[in-house]
Amino acid sequence: MAEDKEDRLTGWMFANLTVTSVELGLGPGSVEKEIICHMSPLLNDTHATNSPYRRHLRRARAALCVLAEPHGSSSAPAGSAEEPE
Repeated sequence: MAEDKEDRLTGWMFANLTVTSVELGLGPGSVEKEIICHMSPLLNDTHATNSPYRRHLRRARAALCVLAEPHGSSSAPAGSAEEPE
């Protein structure tokens, strides 16, 4: 990502995102899917199934994985093994 776009994204993240923690005594995986489904973050294409951008993101990520293969990437990122919708 170009540096100016990275700066814009970082600014947006600081203005719009919040991070909090709660100790549950369970690993994060036990509640991650429920939280993501509830909050529906736009860039999560694994659990945010109602995102209007999910199909586009899955296709773009699959295309980038194909492009990365000739450059030494031996494995696809998590969540990209499924067929894009």
